[in-house]
Amino acid sequence: MAWAKKDRENPDVWHSVLAHSAEVAAVFRLLATEAGFDRQLARIGQEDLWPLVELAFYHDAGKVSNAFQDRTGGHLRPIIALLNTPHGKKYLSSLPLQRIMAWLGSEREVARMLKTTWAHHGEPVTDVPSHEPKWWTDQDGYSPTDELKRLGDFADSNFEHTGEISYTPELENFFAGLLTLADWIGSDRRYFPYENGQDDGLWGRSLSRAEEALGKIGLLSGKPRAGLSKLLGEHDPYDIQSEGTRLEGDLVFAESPTGSGKTELAVGRYLRMHREGKVDGMYFAVPTRAAAKQLHGRVYGYVQDTFSSPPPVVQAVPGYIKVGDEHGVRAEGLSAEWSGEVRGWAAETSKRYTASPIAVGTVDQALLSGLQEPHAHMRMAGLSGSLLVVDEVHSLSHYMNIALRSLLGMHIGAGGRALLMSATVSSKTRSFYFRKEMPPLSEAKEDVEYPYVTNGEKSKGEKISFPAELEKTVEVEVRRAEDPDAAFAKAIRDQTGRGRVLGIRNRVPGAIAVQQAIGQQTLKAGGKEVPHHSRYAQPDRQLLDQAIEENYDEDSDVDQVTTIATQTVEQSLDIDSDVMVTDLAPMPTILQRIGRLWRHPSRERPPGIDKARCIVIAPRESFSSILEKGRHRRPIGLGTVYADLRELKATLGKLEDTGELNVPGDCRELVEESTHPEALRRATPNTEVWDDHVSDIAGSRQAQEKESKLVAIDWATGYSQLKFTDDTVQTRMGDLPYAIGIEATTPFGNQIEQINIPTWMFGEDQSPEPSDGEVTAQQSDQFEFTALDKTFVYDKYGFRPDGS
Repeated sequence: MAWAKKDRENPDVWHSVLAHSAEVAAVFRLLATEAGFDRQLARIGQEDLWPLVELAFYHDAGKVSNAFQDRTGGHLRPIIALLNTPHGKKYLSSLPLQRIMAWLGSEREVARMLKTTWAHHGEPVTDVPSHEPKWWTDQDGYSPTDELKRLGDFADSNFEHTGEISYTPELENFFAGLLTLADWIGSDRRYFPYENGQDDGLWGRSLSRAEEALGKIGLLSGKPRAGLSKLLGEHDPYDIQSEGTRLEGDLVFAESPTGSGKTELAVGRYLRMHREGKVDGMYFAVPTRAAAKQLHGRVYGYVQDTFSSPPPVVQAVPGYIKVGDEHGVRAEGLSAEWSGEVRGWAAETSKRYTASPIAVGTVDQALLSGLQEPHAHMRMAGLSGSLLVVDEVHSLSHYMNIALRSLLGMHIGAGGRALLMSATVSSKTRSFYFRKEMPPLSEAKEDVEYPYVTNGEKSKGEKISFPAELEKTVEVEVRRAEDPDAAFAKAIRDQTGRGRVLGIRNRVPGAIAVQQAIGQQTLKAGGKEVPHHSRYAQPDRQLLDQAIEENYDEDSDVDQVTTIATQTVEQSLDIDSDVMVTDLAPMPTILQRIGRLWRHPSRERPPGIDKARCIVIAPRESFSSILEKGRHRRPIGLGTVYADLRELKATLGKLEDTGELNVPGDCRELVEESTHPEALRRATPNTEVWDDHVSDIAGSRQAQEKESKLVAIDWATGYSQLKFTDDTVQTRMGDLPYAIGIEATTPFGNQIEQINIPTWMFGEDQSPEPSDGEVTAQQSDQFEFTALDKTFVYDKYGFRPDGS
């Protein structure tokens, strides 16, 4: 009997091809019925299940080849090669080939579906070698064709032989992903132990174990027992929450100020759609790791309150193994050890995140479902049954917007649903996602209410009211300065001691410069006064995130604290400051940052703080002068972090004219007047330097569009015909880090084995492959290390190139 798997420590313990094939087919069948993926199959035109179950059963048929059995080769190429040779049918006829051909309309479709079945290791197989007869001829008493016939006989005896395959490229892609997911589950020895060729009662046993596995993983969760009202406790829902939960549509966009309950809106929408059988899960995506970690705890609490038997809630942040409030411990391979009955399978590797019933993580992990990255199809199949929630859409780059829109097309086409949310979004962005023509500026400002919920059709309902207790007036002071770093530091010093002060800088070096300048009375993590940004090793970053939450949480008893941070604190975090100082940024970002200011109206403010106050630091020099400088010489990230100086110029003009702003009353006009193409044309001087800038912006966007489309998966092309790029796929342009292996002790006392360093720190001629670094000096308060011929220092301010 052909073997499929052997124990690494004891080769006398093994599992047969027949047993593993039956187990994967059983998992596939239950995924497509009990776990609800039949809804996705029906959405793309496939009503009959048994032909797909039988194809899934044959997924490892290549393992019966001599190449695999004698360990001289793999198992994918030997059997795929049979599709490309006249001799192939002679060997494949040991399978029920006539039945397989009857499922489909042509030999071409048969070949494509078989190739997809056998290329189930995460990406298409494109370079197939020529057929080698030695792979399939009988030798030493072993017959590969007899083993193929054993598989066919099992299928004859145990499967129903009804139905057909309604072939489309979309079905081929979805089948590839669902089969890979079934194979991953069916290969887990915790649920499918090796049995040394025991095949009595195999199909019934496989179904029973598959049901147990899906149950423990959490894919057979029951319906929620409560909805939005339970989430809100004794409070009545705000209009935005009621409308966002109720509105029908595969894609819905919700816009409302920070602090108005969009998280509850999203969870309430999921609960309603889950009860109605329209979704089975939820992936809640946010831009940053810090936001994902905090939001995970909130969503976990909501799930505990609304399910009788709560499904697992995965924290979908690479580097963590967490479900609910339990942390897994890495064990052999991709598995982890869990305490008690925790169902943490989907949390054990990032490739499984979307297979969780509920996951809260970064938007990057969702985007990988639609990009040419290994196991993208498995990610997409897992995601397809979920409500995909993407928060803070306004903060996504043009590249990410294109990737997300492409993903949404596949996700909704495969039966999924989506909710996009933002505190502040432009008509340009909204029109982009709904693929609608952008309205003129006057209509965008005057005819679209704020807050706003839409499914892409013009709203005909009543205006969504906004609770008076959540309205706030913010005093805005713009300070132009020759030296923005010095002006920022002075503004922070002036405000320190006046409650919870939050300073947000556009760039990490700027945050470090101010932190070093002010020195004392700032956020502490691990007993050290620190800025909050992304350039720390993971254990230290956890300390920073914990410190932010403890000091700025609504229920914190901390009254006096000052923090210098970057964009790591501006999105999706439930933090409340009394005073804010910020670098100039685009208007949607400024309004988003203001969302961390006086977030909770019921919180008592320190003496002397009777109004929300935001100080905006901007360079004194003209934007024309700034444009004449090289991109990396422009102050406070103008032109690098935020590329379009037209938006920044328009934003600065509106803020200086305003003096104070009302949330939500002024938000729609402020955003449109600083982002709409008509407003930008009006704000742009007719000079050569500005004309060149507009051309540069257009060229950059075209390059991002081209790059995004090159790495996106097109489901109009069948899986067997795809060719994944050989280049490293990015979810964010320019943000791809190097994984530097290094053993060191951080200034916070944490032992680390890896640091992720941005690519640009090494220069453009380097290739982003994992590398090892070397510690050259270790002290208690810092260490120095080299990596790829560059020297770095790591102290309480994080890591940075030596001398910067």
